[in-house]
Amino acid sequence: MKLKQRSRKRTAWLLAVVLCLSPAFLPGSAVAAQTEGTDSVQGSVVLKNPVIDAEKGKASWDCIYFGNYWQSEYITSQENRPVQGEADIVHTDTDGTKYIVREDAKCYKYEPVKWRVLSVNEDGTDTFLVADQCLEARPYHTELSETVTWETCALREWLNGSFMATAFSEEERAAIVQTEVQNKRNPFVQGDAEMAEDGNPTQDYVYLLSVEEAATRSYGFADNYSASGSQLSETETRAAGSTDFAGSCEEGTISGGYLLRTLGSAKGEVLSTHNTMEGMIPMTGVHTTKVNDTGHGIRPVLHLDLTKTGTWSYAGKVKQDKTVTAPDAVPSVPTASPAPQPNVTMAPGQVYPKNPVVHSDDLKRNTWDCIYFGAYYNTKFTPSVLSAAGEHDTLQEDEDGKYLVRHEEGYFRYEPIKWRVLSINEDGTDAFLMADQVVDVTQYFKQKDVEVTWEKSDVRTWLGTDFMNTVFTEEEQGKILDTIVHTEDNKWSGEPGGNDTTDKIYLPSIEEMVNTSYGFGSDENEGDTRKTASTDYAKAEEGLAWVSSDTDVYWLRSQGSKKGCPAIVGQFGNGVILKETSNASTGRLGVRPVMHVNLSDTSLWSYAGQVTPKGVVLPDKEDISASPSPEPTKDPEPTMQPPANTQKPQATVKPKVKKPGKPAIKKLRNKKGKKVTVTLSKKVSGATGYQVAYAVKASMKGQKKKSFKGTSVTVKGLKKKKTYYFRVRAYTKKNGKTVYGNWGGKKKIKVKK
Repeated sequence: MKLKQRSRKRTAWLLAVVLCLSPAFLPGSAVAAQTEGTDSVQGSVVLKNPVIDAEKGKASWDCIYFGNYWQSEYITSQENRPVQGEADIVHTDTDGTKYIVREDAKCYKYEPVKWRVLSVNEDGTDTFLVADQCLEARPYHTELSETVTWETCALREWLNGSFMATAFSEEERAAIVQTEVQNKRNPFVQGDAEMAEDGNPTQDYVYLLSVEEAATRSYGFADNYSASGSQLSETETRAAGSTDFAGSCEEGTISGGYLLRTLGSAKGEVLSTHNTMEGMIPMTGVHTTKVNDTGHGIRPVLHLDLTKTGTWSYAGKVKQDKTVTAPDAVPSVPTASPAPQPNVTMAPGQVYPKNPVVHSDDLKRNTWDCIYFGAYYNTKFTPSVLSAAGEHDTLQEDEDGKYLVRHEEGYFRYEPIKWRVLSINEDGTDAFLMADQVVDVTQYFKQKDVEVTWEKSDVRTWLGTDFMNTVFTEEEQGKILDTIVHTEDNKWSGEPGGNDTTDKIYLPSIEEMVNTSYGFGSDENEGDTRKTASTDYAKAEEGLAWVSSDTDVYWLRSQGSKKGCPAIVGQFGNGVILKETSNASTGRLGVRPVMHVNLSDTSLWSYAGQVTPKGVVLPDKEDISASPSPEPTKDPEPTMQPPANTQKPQATVKPKVKKPGKPAIKKLRNKKGKKVTVTLSKKVSGATGYQVAYAVKASMKGQKKKSFKGTSVTVKGLKKKKTYYFRVRAYTKKNGKTVYGNWGGKKKIKVKK
């Protein structure tokens, strides 16, 4: 991508009183020394709050390494040299180095992120961190808007979605503290009616500094408000460089200026730091820029509970002039992320799957390890005793196991699902799996002529409810990881991918289907690696389009060439990604889901051999002998027979679950902190639980939902002075099936506290 020139910014007129009444933190000024507070100990290292040298007017910060992101430019080994146009593809080099390739064929290494400690409490449960450098370069919002705020901007969505999922492991994300972020107007501006209102507080894991925080002395920044200039003056304390990767972005930055989350003094503007050079030291002031301007760095902040993760390490100290003091007790720079310790003890005869084997010179030789996990309707057969007329769509059982009765389509065995392993970590806690075949067919969205993205699609709802409960036992579902799913805008048409979602099971995207580390070809017109067949059950489903004997068409979650038309894989047997697609409501196409699973419990899955684009092959004994067990033993040849599924419901006929009655809301009550407690009149007979829906419109458009047990629930995160409408419905859960009752009557309340 080409580096775009920074847009011109005009200085913000900052007319208010000084945020802090203490003396200005300027070189040479008398400043009271900051008390050093103990935070957390790692080895002999004690993290402290920023230290201010009162005599010299200088500051220094303790630093830690936490998480990983694309940073330094990287030269690959000779055999892995990238080609022009291989944009945003992730690879692993021969020595295990993970890197990303940009459109200009330059590569950037995935390496530990260095953070400055802005504040730290005594027990280590709240450490406020800011990135030592700008890690990315993006606009505040995707378009010029006079109404956008931090709450609604595209940058906030990206930080808490795609960035968080890329930079942090599941364990690391669990240690990041969700923070109520205050979004006040610029405190240095007066008399501007347009900026009179504060923004709504938000709940964020990762966010940006506000102008107040960027002028907080206890964080090591200067509170150098200049009354004569009506602005925050330039200072070394706010200066930050940029990583090589940030400079490579389309909205790249090389000056080290970065966005703040505080809006500017006029509509459609936001505050940003901006560097000027005095000698070799950048002096960073605060200015305004349009919300859609490019050329600004992203310097994230977050609150971390150090007691919940051991993946951080001490990174020494850094001074305001960027002088680095190497840590005494630990290596100055970690060479890689902490390696997970293998803790999977394999059962006798069990084989631990590996990442795909990729042959860049001949993709048809690629192989994927496979596992059996969960069960679904699959092979068509003829039972010894045919079902009666009233047994259509019921689950029966014979001496060989369960099967589904479909009078018109036939009888289908309930059998283990085979999944390809697209990636897996060393301890088995995160395996990215894709169904080996198309397992079912459905519409993407059932309503006609509606523009819809993955977030609102019917196939997403079906996968997360009916399919999930049919395929997996409760114990198996507990091993499927919640994943923050980011859907990129279509790389050809520009159609937006929509909001990030949190899913256990979902459809693959265009980007995932051209990811070479997953075993696929990077050329969207190359079809062999994406070819797949359908199960007997999927082929028999009415309406499956473009079906052939050896390959079928399946949905992607990405958008296609125009609104309301999702992308798909395969047409007439060639397995390519289609840029032209049909309307989401007009065709029933294949479903080939993906998910992240914790495989550390080896009793819930079994090895299923290897598969190539041409078919199944038994693994070589030499290839499968390695195991992550501390004391690996020789593995016998794996069986290709699916394991017996003994954990599913034992009923021979699927029972009909009665729909529960309608609950009534007894009262709504305001609670402090913008909360409302909903209390029901009484329990609904036969109900397993309830679901409350709430919205600011009486039509309930845009409603949010929350499930609960008992007869009351407290809804949080509401907006003050807004009127909300509430309604409740009951649900019954039996034999893995959830049936919802009808919604009860609505009640409304104005949030006052």
